[in-house]
Amino acid sequence: MIYNRLKNSYRQIIDPEWPPVSVIICIRNQSLVFKEAIKLFLEQDYPQYELLIVDDDSGDGLESWIYETKKTESKISYFKNNKTKAGKKQALTTGITNAKYKWLAFTDADCRPTGKYWLKSMMASRKKNDKIILGYAPYQYKQGLLNKFIRFESCFNALQYLSASQIGFPYMGSGRNLVYHKSVFNADALQNELMYGDDDLLINAQSNSKNTCNCIESESFIYSDAKSTYLGYFKQRWRHYAASLHYNISSSLLLLTYYCSFAGLYLSVLFLLYQKNFYMASSLYVCHLLVSWPVFCNKLKIFKEKELCLYFPFLQIIYFFHLLLQFPFLWIQKKQW
Repeated sequence: MIYNRLKNSYRQIIDPEWPPVSVIICIRNQSLVFKEAIKLFLEQDYPQYELLIVDDDSGDGLESWIYETKKTESKISYFKNNKTKAGKKQALTTGITNAKYKWLAFTDADCRPTGKYWLKSMMASRKKNDKIILGYAPYQYKQGLLNKFIRFESCFNALQYLSASQIGFPYMGSGRNLVYHKSVFNADALQNELMYGDDDLLINAQSNSKNTCNCIESESFIYSDAKSTYLGYFKQRWRHYAASLHYNISSSLLLLTYYCSFAGLYLSVLFLLYQKNFYMASSLYVCHLLVSWPVFCNKLKIFKEKELCLYFPFLQIIYFFHLLLQFPFLWIQKKQW
């Protein structure tokens, strides 16, 4: 299993000086949550960086608040996006075009780094030829089954794309915690005709085994609040699943193989139960757990989510039915950011 290949990254400073970085955050009507998070980005222990804020046509007083904050915070750069089309890509391009520095770090307005070493941890993980750094963006712990499931799927997805990257087959990244060099940016790779896939479509098109690395040290994590309703989470994941339909052929085959094997297992178990072959159904399921459960629990230590280990069998079943619900919506385009 490729999941066994995922290991903690090791810091190595490759330059006598840290390269300057533009931290880009696109905001649309999220002033309240960003006011709580901005201090954490402004207090990064990093020699030279700017916090570049792109106002994506907000109507909640963001502009006046930012200009007031800029009076005492020299790191802040602010740009207003003249929004003419739905989605985030236009704002993202505005930020990249106006960035002062060649290295670009991306996150969202509702995200919070674990501490002041987030940016330094990300930048320290790269090797000489690396131009893309894939980070991990978990969700905050809260009570309740929905929160457990959201954090479980976040771990599951991260385990997939970070493991693939570690064996030399990167195919996506999370825009909530992503760094790349400006030379990687390609407007065509964004597929601007689609309003989703702001980060993973670019990474899918531009990443390879020679220019991409992972950073999964706990100090590099960026947290955000999970959705409080399943419908809200369903809509959020809908956009991400739909983007995967536009991956390159090799990535699509990798994901198709994985999801077919995963769904095939549970469909086989259900079919055997329907046929009242309880022995074969239980044997197949137990064999699956004996192989996958220890691996998943071991990797949860890296993601600082050991508490989820106990719930693995139950949450994986929920995940199966969640995927079944998502499947019919893959070909329906989401019309709002």
